Amino acid sequence: MDSHDIERAARIARTAIGLGVSLALLPVRLALRALRPPPAPDDEARWAPVEAAEPAESPAESPPPVEPVPVAPPDPAVAAEPQDEPEAPAAPPEPSPSPHAGELTSAEAARRREAEREAETTPDSPGPELRVEEPWPGYDAMTVAQVRERLAGADPTMRALVRLYEERHKNRKGVLQATE
Repeated sequence: MDSHDIERAARIARTAIGLGVSLALLPVRLALRALRPPPAPDDEARWAPVEAAEPAESPAESPPPVEPVPVAPPDPAVAAEPQDEPEAPAAPPEPSPSPHAGELTSAEAARRREAEREAETTPDSPGPELRVEEPWPGYDAMTVAQVRERLAGADPTMRALVRLYEERHKNRKGVLQATE
């Protein structure tokens, strides 16, 4: 047996093994396809190919078609066993109705909630509210001089808190100057 015969035998063996593996995986593929839920209409449009904005190429500019390479049929003298013709795959069974048909996915529910929130929002709608507590007990009863005295040795965080509270409530100029 020369190298050409060995190569031909190896090619036939690879083809037979590949065909066997394909036929063995066919029921698995059909079962997985039956279990996969049908795509939502939004998903089909979402993942559809986008058409190019550029004009299509003219036939003169397109590449020439590729000619198929002829393949010689296997030599029957080389094959050890006659090969049976593979049966055509059966039509996939119709998928059973999903028990969750009509229910929203979490992503779709989130999109709907966001759309509802946006629909309810108008330019006059209030934004997020900020509530600031008194910087310390009895602050509201203190005078400007008392607050300034207390802020004399305060750290920058306390000053910022007093400024924020004062801007939202009494807005006293003397206290705001002491917080700068």
